[in-house]
This record gives sequence, structure tokens and C-alpha cells, in this order.
Amino acid sequence: MNDLRTKLMEAARSHSPSDAVPIGFEKQVMAQVLALKSTRQPGLLRAPVDAWALWTRTFLRATWSGLGVVMILSLGSLAVPPSDGDDSDYQGLMVDSIAMPIDETGGEIL
Repeated sequence: MNDLRTKLMEAARSHSPSDAVPIGFEKQVMAQVLALKSTRQPGLLRAPVDAWALWTRTFLRATWSGLGVVMILSLGSLAVPPSDGDDSDYQGLMVDSIAMPIDETGGEIL
């Protein structure tokens, strides 16, 4: 690999720069090379997008945030005092709604 690199560098140095190269071209190329080095991806081209890695990363983020919400809600339920066990109002409401007569048109008879 180093032999290939040295041969390419020698070939590039043997040719003088052309006047047809736009101003700032070298800076643009070097900025792209530095950006590729900072992402630590080998080669000059970016790796293709890995859909499974993207899905896994998103799924794990959702899992951790969901677990956080569950933990907060469970801790919040511990802070609420327990009921005294008297839910007769609720039971009465349920019995009244079931036992209420209904006429033939579907409306309730009051």
C-alpha cells in the first residue's frame, strides 16, 4: 500500500500545476480530505449508509427514553398516597348506568 502511495505521489509531483485549475481548488480538496479523516472512514469515499445500524441506533434511543419515562411514572406512583378503599361512589355510578332503562329509539328514559 505504501509503494502505491509513493508511486502516486511521485507521479503527481512530476507534473507541473495547470493554469486551468480554479482558484481555491486545493483548499477545497484538502478540506474534504480532512473531513474524511475526522470521520475515520477509510478511503476517499464515504461508506454507504448502513440501514440496520441506523435502525438499531434509533431503536436503542427509543428504548432508553421509554425506560426513563417508565421509571419516572413508577416513582411518581409511589409518591401518590394509596386510596382508603371507599369507592362506593364509583360502583354506584357504574350500577346506575347499567340499570338505566333504554327506549326503542336508543335514547335513555329519564
